[in-house]
Amino acid sequence: MIFSSTRLGFFNLWRVGAEGGAPEWLPVTGGESLIAPSTSARSGRLVYEQWSYEADLWSQSLDDPDGPARPLFPSSRWDSHPRFSPTGERIAFTSRRSGTLAIWLGGANASAPALWVATGDSFASTLHWSPDGQRLVFSNRRNGEVDLYVAEGSEVAQRLTRGPAIETNPTWSNDGRWITFASDRSGRWQIWQMPASGGEPSQLTQEGGIYALESIHGERLYFSRHDVPGIWARSPDGTKEELVVDDLSPRDWGNWLVAEEGIYFVRRQDREATLALWREQDRRIETVLRFEHPPANPSLSLSSQRREVLYAWLSRNESDLMWMQLPAASD
Repeated sequence: MIFSSTRLGFFNLWRVGAEGGAPEWLPVTGGESLIAPSTSARSGRLVYEQWSYEADLWSQSLDDPDGPARPLFPSSRWDSHPRFSPTGERIAFTSRRSGTLAIWLGGANASAPALWVATGDSFASTLHWSPDGQRLVFSNRRNGEVDLYVAEGSEVAQRLTRGPAIETNPTWSNDGRWITFASDRSGRWQIWQMPASGGEPSQLTQEGGIYALESIHGERLYFSRHDVPGIWARSPDGTKEELVVDDLSPRDWGNWLVAEEGIYFVRRQDREATLALWREQDRRIETVLRFEHPPANPSLSLSSQRREVLYAWLSRNESDLMWMQLPAASD
């Protein structure tokens, strides 16, 4: 059986015997994702799709909504999941500019980025800074498992969760004591919370959740769902889940953030994408700026200090059909 799997990060091709056993990686290179394999029993050939992507980071000013977007840290490889530090002076992001996926750190003034956390043959995503700006929590896919890790700028990151369930999309509480995340451990995507130092998690949502952020003063929890448009608010006592923004597309489940004035989110209309603000005080939605490039998901970050919004744009998305002669299976 030939199949495609992300157990080493991006999609690669694997082979396993019809009776089961340990999967064997097929030595196929090129592109970021290899999918949709099909074989010919007569010729022994394998045909598959080879996808290549290029994602770049862009910045736009909230104070100059009609001004041009500014590219950050240009490269010819995949850059995504940008995140401003709490002071707005640093930007963490994932990149393949070194050949393998890793977490990089650059200055908000576009100074040259440096490798910050090497993640080896795994796939790191959905980064989030601790309130003191010293640590990053992120989701990491490694050896077929997706778990949460915390790093302080070293090659060795602390693993927070273990087990067969998927734990992803972590965010820090404002006081730094808790990490909120999405998990399918109950059989359905829900929002969970655990101590930042590690420990047993507890379930917060009841009707589904995929990404959550605490309100600025910590009295409410906002969250989105992976298959339903909108942003919800959870009451302080956890007994009520109220829809507060109804036009966030499910594809933008992670393209929103909480600020003092309300919730900034990506709103798509036809082929245009804008940054909108839901003002918490009067529950009014207003357009802040039009994106020069449609943001990829999830990539929205904002610095209130710098009055700047940051996002990733998928500038190249191509595929080719490839074939190879299947090598003999190893014993």
